[in-house]
Amino acid sequence: MFNNQFILSLPDEWKETTVYTFEGPQGIGVKQNLVLMIDRSVDKNTMLDAYVHGRTDSLRQTLPEFELLSETPSAIAGNAAIVVTYKYLPANSMPLYQKQYYIQKGTVVYLFTSTFNKKSLQTTAPEIDKIVSETTILDEKDVEKFITNNLFY
Repeated sequence: MFNNQFILSLPDEWKETTVYTFEGPQGIGVKQNLVLMIDRSVDKNTMLDAYVHGRTDSLRQTLPEFELLSETPSAIAGNAAIVVTYKYLPANSMPLYQKQYYIQKGTVVYLFTSTFNKKSLQTTAPEIDKIVSETTILDEKDVEKFITNNLFY
């Protein structure tokens, strides 16, 4: 799915801070979603594992009963990636599980996050894994080429 419907040319002082939310079907006890946050302000000397550890430490401090379940180096869309799975317990609720996919391309980190309950983590997570693994991340220089090759008239 190519869902971007516009291209902006912004001055250097401007920064894009959009968060994309993709809604899936009602799962077993939780509505499936996939949230994409693009961090374009990553220092060029920051290694992906240091970036992920900083984010994980922040989650540990803010989410009630946070428990890190896994942190797995990977490659997604030909780029370095780390997949993190954790559990936390919202107030008066059942435990929730989140899976985060950190993908670094140059000085940009793409962070996909999806939320599950215990059962949907087993049943639906593979579908989310597939969606993320099939993501195409374009360099700005590749955008024109991609659009030219994928225009439908």
